[in-house]
Amino acid sequence: MNNLNDFVSSLTNVITNNDKFTLFVHVTPDCDAIGSAFAMAKLIETNFNHKSVRIAGMDKLNKSYLPLFFQQNYLPVDDDFATDSIGITFDTPVKDRIFQKKYLSLCKKTFKIDHHIFVEQFCNEEFVNENSSSTCEIVGLIAMKNNWVLTNEIANSLYFGLLTDTIKFTTQNTNANTYLVLNFLQNSNKLNKNLVHDQLYLKTIKEFKLEQKLAKKIKYYNGFAMLVFGPKKTAKYGMNNLKNKLFIMSGITEIKIYCLIYYDAVTNVYKGSIRSRDFNVNAIAKKFNGGGHKLASGFKLDSKQEIKNLKQEIKRCLKLKDNYE
Repeated sequence: MNNLNDFVSSLTNVITNNDKFTLFVHVTPDCDAIGSAFAMAKLIETNFNHKSVRIAGMDKLNKSYLPLFFQQNYLPVDDDFATDSIGITFDTPVKDRIFQKKYLSLCKKTFKIDHHIFVEQFCNEEFVNENSSSTCEIVGLIAMKNNWVLTNEIANSLYFGLLTDTIKFTTQNTNANTYLVLNFLQNSNKLNKNLVHDQLYLKTIKEFKLEQKLAKKIKYYNGFAMLVFGPKKTAKYGMNNLKNKLFIMSGITEIKIYCLIYYDAVTNVYKGSIRSRDFNVNAIAKKFNGGGHKLASGFKLDSKQEIKNLKQEIKRCLKLKDNYE
């Protein structure tokens, strides 16, 4: 469903006429995924009477990598709850990436809200807009169209997602709707910017020194840069400490494409993120079990050899530019 008004009408009607809702985020949810789901949970609870909303898997997730705001106690989802609920997925383009996806198939009806490049339909009704800055932006628009009441939790939650997915409103997908939602949050008098900014951007001396140390490990090539951590280095620094450090390579004039790769001992694969200001890195990521946005994507590599293959694809992309596919 490409029309937001139609989607909002259908979603609101279902919320009105049902009592239980299971919300879904992607594996290792970031601030946009958990921010949009958490905000929707609170929007439903605040604006409707006697509704029960739970986010699948959040009771089991190690949330230490998330801002303190999201490190709350979450009620568990089980088969009985999911079977009697409406399912809504957030910030997830493919079914395999859904955290606790086993419960999605049990839901009475399902909705998807996402801003990634469309890959597949797996819900009954879907709204996907790859031009949106974030899923939090879309949830904010839904709240605006319904004139829903905001609370401090809702406003702050949406702001976490807006701020992180736009990298402080600097990415190309930051658009008029992004600022429209920001204005909506600001005018609600419920938004605590200082709380969000402090939790996202304040760092300890220890964290600062780690970033300095990691910056020295960047490998620079002709037009691109990489940070690669094998099993031993990932274990040494900690996976959660590494995967959020991609920004170390951003904002460098000579670097057109940059990526960070670390080893996931649980799944026995290398995982990575790739970014660019101008080049279609999604086309690269798709060749390595990944995808996402044109200028920001994730991927998986099965071996060290694939790291070498990735380098070659980055070189091809830089050479072919808009003709790369």
